[in-house]
Amino acid sequence: MSGGSPYNSHPASSNQADDFIEIAAPQLPPELEYEIFTIAYHQDPDSRLNLLLVSKRVYEWLIPVICKIMVIARFPKANHPPPEIFKKYGHHVKHILFSDPRTFTYPVDEGEILELCPNVFNLVLWFSTTTPAEVFNLRLERLTLQPFSDKFEDEMQRLRKTDEEKYCKWSKSITHIAWPSIKLVGCELLSSFPNLTHFLIGDWNLDVPRIVEYMVKWCGGLEVLVVLMGKMPIPDTAGSYVHDSLDGAVFEDSRVVVVERYYVLDWVEGARGGDDLWKVAERTVNERRGRMRASESL
Repeated sequence: MSGGSPYNSHPASSNQADDFIEIAAPQLPPELEYEIFTIAYHQDPDSRLNLLLVSKRVYEWLIPVICKIMVIARFPKANHPPPEIFKKYGHHVKHILFSDPRTFTYPVDEGEILELCPNVFNLVLWFSTTTPAEVFNLRLERLTLQPFSDKFEDEMQRLRKTDEEKYCKWSKSITHIAWPSIKLVGCELLSSFPNLTHFLIGDWNLDVPRIVEYMVKWCGGLEVLVVLMGKMPIPDTAGSYVHDSLDGAVFEDSRVVVVERYYVLDWVEGARGGDDLWKVAERTVNERRGRMRASESL
């Protein structure tokens, strides 16, 4: 019986190395490898850093995934990226949440970080004491007219031109803002963002009725306005509960949805493409409109 290997056409040899040939490891398509490592990143948090060490191409694949969602907070399991990471990878950030600045101090403020993250479209600012102009680093003068005055829109047009390039960048990119503690004077700028479709405020905000009235009137692209019940998001609980009114007051606009609770992990799940408060609110709005169309057809 010949001592040759089935993978070797040469006759048997006394040299053991000649009896075998090296078989290359199977090569997966890059698209499949990318999917495998991306799934592994999301499913095994404890091994995420190790995945970056697999190879240069895996590192380059995962950096955009890692930086896509940023949570700057004091909560357990929160992602605390060092400020330097935004200088190098800020362009990968699409979703960012800033915690309560009264209980957690970060070395860099929101405006400085957003300057390095030009592709953010989903923004959360819990109890931020800054104004939208400060957050977006816009050099706007203070408005002298009240939001409901006849010449208010003219003054807004003038102020936008003060820092037009930066205004255009942010006004076109931002679509979702959750800012529970924002004041009415801060909504003046946000209402002019043409692509802002989702907006959230807190029920403890004394300006809630006026903010709701103002945003549904002046924010042309608004699809959902959430009024949040409850003062602080709890990190390890997910879920949301829809109500038809706030303290007995019913909002007439079908886009206004009152939600009992909203949590950080719920927001992260939504940023990853899962179900979250925004989707709950969207379904509520669609159901209301469906009932309205049905009643109109009777």
